Amino acid sequence: MAAEEETDVELKDQVAEKEEMLKDEKPMKINSDQITGIIGESGAWQLKRIAIVFFISIPGLSQIFLSPFSMPKTDYWCADNNDTKEVGVCVDSCQQYQHDLSFWRSTVITDFDLVCQDSYKPTLSKMLFFGGFGLGTFFAGMVSDTFGRKKALICFSTLLLVSGLGCSFMPNYAGFTVLWIVVGIAAVGNFTVAFVWVMELASGKWKIILGMGMQFSWPLSRMFVVLVAWLLLHWRRIMQVISIPMAIAPVLLFFLPESPRWLVAKGRTEEAKVILGKAVAENNLDVDVASVTLKTPVQTRKGTVLDIFKYPVLRKKTLIMYFNWFASSFMMYGLSLNWQNLTGDLWLTFLIASVLDFPAKGFAVISLLFYGRKLPYVSLTFIAGILFVVILCIPRNYDLAIMIVSLCASFCVSSSFAMLWMWMSELMPTTVRNAGVGSSSMIARVGGVLATTVGKLADVSPTIPIAMFATTALISAALSLTLPETQGKTLPDTPEASEEEGLLNPKEGFKEMFIHVKTRRAE
Repeated sequence: MAAEEETDVELKDQVAEKEEMLKDEKPMKINSDQITGIIGESGAWQLKRIAIVFFISIPGLSQIFLSPFSMPKTDYWCADNNDTKEVGVCVDSCQQYQHDLSFWRSTVITDFDLVCQDSYKPTLSKMLFFGGFGLGTFFAGMVSDTFGRKKALICFSTLLLVSGLGCSFMPNYAGFTVLWIVVGIAAVGNFTVAFVWVMELASGKWKIILGMGMQFSWPLSRMFVVLVAWLLLHWRRIMQVISIPMAIAPVLLFFLPESPRWLVAKGRTEEAKVILGKAVAENNLDVDVASVTLKTPVQTRKGTVLDIFKYPVLRKKTLIMYFNWFASSFMMYGLSLNWQNLTGDLWLTFLIASVLDFPAKGFAVISLLFYGRKLPYVSLTFIAGILFVVILCIPRNYDLAIMIVSLCASFCVSSSFAMLWMWMSELMPTTVRNAGVGSSSMIARVGGVLATTVGKLADVSPTIPIAMFATTALISAALSLTLPETQGKTLPDTPEASEEEGLLNPKEGFKEMFIHVKTRRAE
């Protein structure tokens, strides 16, 4: 035990510098972060480079929301007997089906005849695509940590371009599905590395502002894909148009330097100084970078998920947050990918939901800065659950009412989901923070995979997925009451430190939310 305590003390000293990156957003009189302490927490140099990674994130994220427009529901009938066209009826002896192309020019379903006995294949493809998300998250961390952020961005951008275009030319279902998995890997990998690059330039409150700023690439990507789909109405052309912008990514990335923080972590301090010197000059700061000593952080053993589950209190906190990530992902993607099945409308609902995503992300930023983590998440998730219950009570022929309430629920889910990144990172001890956040992201992918089945469930009854959304939202809100608020608190360095702050009972947790907000206002 004495040896373990000594090791904990050493770890605490070694990770002190990293801890500064994740401290509360209250203004600090002295910036002790060695990177932002030199180039400033914000400036022209940072904003120009962030604009580059922001732009190259959009095409990849657009691929995530392509399926409603590449696999929309259309009428079909057996073509063997042209005298009797029974729409939507599967005939055992039918040799060929015809599809209604009065609106859509081409879809994955019509091109590959994925109806009747093959009707499960579109859902299977979506599930495999989202399964690629999990692989993409894993590969993004491995590639960027080993070869650097810039090389990883070039790698995933190029892979996204090649796989996206290749997928659009596939002549058969099997080839399409295989390449679509690669698209999923590249899309999330590209965004993940871009997000990390931005986060490594930030500290204090700017970590929230810039991190949440990157989240705005999601609604832009949704608006991009709906615009392209409306103009083309052909799944191959849509995929080609949203993939082509990645061709200029290598050109833009020429102007993007390697992450200075990654270079320092790898001991390449002289290269980092060159980059920091240019940043200082562009930001008009009076800093002699040549005379600055950059400290390479001591490499410590990274904790794993197994380390998290060795501790009972930390294990319970983690499992609750796992459920929150799963629930948020399941609801967000379940709504985004299945508007046509849930509300009877695709275009208008999808577009409005995309527009509402902007204020949802903005509300998340304000809430994180002023109201903490717990109250905003619990409140929004609970409201979303109640709204889903309301939808269940609305007669199915009231399409407009269902659409409006669904959009309000979508707003709540989109905003609350964005908050989980900050809350989870602060709940996790420093030694296992990457493992905690990374495994949470993996759990979210499970929610995304299951969200692809919502369309099939809605075909049976539209109330089934809505009831599932309501249940997961209300359970998530209730469980989150027991978690501690993290805003303004010293982050735990070790699992042992995390064990000291246990879970609350729901009544205590409810009171804590409002006491925290009242205290923050007094400050």
